[in-house]
Amino acid sequence: MEKSQQNINEFNKMKILTIIANPLGWLNPNMPGGGEITTTNSLEEWNRNGVGIITIEPESCSVSRRLNKSYKTVLVRLIKKKNNSLTSMLIYPFWIIGTIIAAKREKFDLVYSPTSNITDLLPAFVISKMLKKPIVSSLKISIYDEGKKKIFSKIREDGSSILSSILRTIGALIALRLLRKSDLILTPSKPLKDSLISEGFEEEKIFLIDHGIDIKEIKEKNYPQKIYDICFFSRVEKHKGIYDFLGLCKMFSKTKINFKAVVIGDGPDMKGVKKYLESNNIEKQVILKGFISDRKRFTYVKESKILIYPTYFNEGWGCVVPEALNCEVPVISYDMKNTKTIFGHLKSIFFVKTGNINELYKESNRILTLNNQEYKKMKDIAKSEGANYDIKKIAKIEINKIKKLVLKKNE
Repeated sequence: MEKSQQNINEFNKMKILTIIANPLGWLNPNMPGGGEITTTNSLEEWNRNGVGIITIEPESCSVSRRLNKSYKTVLVRLIKKKNNSLTSMLIYPFWIIGTIIAAKREKFDLVYSPTSNITDLLPAFVISKMLKKPIVSSLKISIYDEGKKKIFSKIREDGSSILSSILRTIGALIALRLLRKSDLILTPSKPLKDSLISEGFEEEKIFLIDHGIDIKEIKEKNYPQKIYDICFFSRVEKHKGIYDFLGLCKMFSKTKINFKAVVIGDGPDMKGVKKYLESNNIEKQVILKGFISDRKRFTYVKESKILIYPTYFNEGWGCVVPEALNCEVPVISYDMKNTKTIFGHLKSIFFVKTGNINELYKESNRILTLNNQEYKKMKDIAKSEGANYDIKKIAKIEINKIKKLVLKKNE
């Protein structure tokens, strides 16, 4: 009985150590990834629910510091503040050593790897084994959903060079071996779960759950005037579909009077985007807002009639979809397998063939020409469906699952 009570006390005081490498930030410190933003939002909610959160992050690109999160963040200084692909590989061993040294100074009950990136998962795994703590991993990217034999081809589909694809494949295969040793794997994708089971993973260790978003933050300012016809809300790069979006804007600029569009985000192709707008004389119709870390970004989405989600990446989830729905904005997406598997049951997201800008135009035009009553009905459906992704609800489920794991390990 005394041991049981002691376990309950430990249950209520649980502390989680999380590794957030933000590898995109190694290349561009001013560009937090969507996955890292989703992770820090979840950790903030776990923290609000009484779980002690400690993160270890690179000093030059700490997402938690950039977004002013309230939990404890320990910073590791990289050799260089801004890197390229080659120097990122060279400093990786120093990152692992730095995380281990930082972890040894902290007290915690469990290690959490929020992604399957080797930059998060490997140091988390090493810390777990060295300090004999259970490890929970989150699997989001869909390169694993057709088995390990298809990993290279899926990475190539995301636009990586051959050399980069080889290196990423090696990292993904190592990550797959480490994932197998995780005490618990969280994933929002049933195809990913099924694929892991077919690879011999223990089904009881894989927990299927959607990610959550901060609905309260989104809903703080409602019912703005619709200024923009369409919106792009993602990292500004080719394989996120930015040039398809611009091609759509060009088509509308010729067919729709007073057409307006907005791009929310930053990325490696921003210079190319500006050049495209100028060369096609649509720079006054397509407004570039850049990366916005505060809730103002949602105001621009709410001021749009449609969110366009033309990504070519094998996205693991796609937080912009439920974010748009909670802004009461319908979504038009390319029919990428994982996106359609996860969100295909929703009535406020519409799919067109990947890469077909003509279909993108026809579907966008259909929604833009709806009468007020029909469009309001679509907005109401989006609002209702988006509410299912409330981070408060999702976080409680995640915390309970993780706490049960810690209790079991302490028995």
